Amino acid sequence: MYTPSRSKYNSPVGGDRFIPTRSLMDMDYARSTFSNWTPVKKPKEEEHFLPTTKDEYRRRIEEHFNVDSEGKPRRMLVFRTSNGCKRKLEFPEESLTSQSCLVKPVRHVTTYSDLVLDAPNLRDSDCLKLMDWSRENILAIALGLSVYLYKADTCKTELLLETDSYDDYPSSLAWSNDGRTLAVGFSTSRIEVWDAVSRQLIGIVEEHGGRVGSLCWNRHVLSSGSRDGLIINHDVRANGRMVSRLRAHLGEVCGLRWSEDGAKLASGGNDGLVHVWDRQCMRQSSKYLYQFKDHTAPVRALAWCPFKSNTLATGGGPTDGSIKIWSTESGNCVTTIDTGSQSPDGSRVASASPDETIRFWKVFGPPPSPRKGDDESMFSLKRMHIR
Repeated sequence: MYTPSRSKYNSPVGGDRFIPTRSLMDMDYARSTFSNWTPVKKPKEEEHFLPTTKDEYRRRIEEHFNVDSEGKPRRMLVFRTSNGCKRKLEFPEESLTSQSCLVKPVRHVTTYSDLVLDAPNLRDSDCLKLMDWSRENILAIALGLSVYLYKADTCKTELLLETDSYDDYPSSLAWSNDGRTLAVGFSTSRIEVWDAVSRQLIGIVEEHGGRVGSLCWNRHVLSSGSRDGLIINHDVRANGRMVSRLRAHLGEVCGLRWSEDGAKLASGGNDGLVHVWDRQCMRQSSKYLYQFKDHTAPVRALAWCPFKSNTLATGGGPTDGSIKIWSTESGNCVTTIDTGSQSPDGSRVASASPDETIRFWKVFGPPPSPRKGDDESMFSLKRMHIR
């Protein structure tokens, strides 16, 4: 067990030569240390250093791997006997998970747009929906008296329609759930339904008494909101026949959004009110499920949570500048976020502004590679990415 020496007797304390006892050495640890060693540049004290989850995991591994059963630092070369057994690596899963999850990597958001399109004659109005992005990666844009289709995959623009009168302009756009049909609302109160594939007009609806500023689809039902304060649901399978008529807003209806399961409809108005409607009660009554009065400006931005159907987000106009999260189970405001400004995509966001430009912003990272069985809904990253 001991190293031989030149003395007459083999003694654990004598001798002038030291040969390591290989049977007591941890060769795996030694080999790992040599192969994985890289010089680490420590951050300066004045620099801000935010460790990532990977850094925290590596630190904990080293902390448990570099000490023996007695809590002392491991040594590659062992010159004495060891009565203890090898230390078993045990990772405190609860502690590691709870602490490492608190350290979140910082995501960089660019402040520069990576694509700019000229948008002449783009109307400056908070109550109009002049742009909509389909699940087929086609952006519909209303410019002046015309509606254009911008194909993000090929970067080509095509004219869909154009009116002859200055008072008859497109005021709202909405793609159907399958991305093949486009509904166009006009300032003269009519609604046109277009087949985006064949570029053919397939239907006209005339039920409103004012400008149509908002449109939204729920499968075969097309919902429209107008300056007359009405919300009308149309069945496109029956030539746009009116299914139900709702009245609750005191001003123009400038925002509509159906929930993912199609059970609830949210509406925002120029009066700053938000209403939530139950689909099953629309035919018999115009009574809303909830009314929210916390916004102080027109509400056009509405979005339902894709994985929690009873959560609704609403955004107020310029003088409000807040995003509010609502629970449609309790009817309460869960949280409020002050953005300082008014508020579908996988990796980029398109914005239109009064400077007559449309800008594309790369806010998120590249979409993950598609896997078999991935959801190909309108929130699918692979469908919305622009190359």
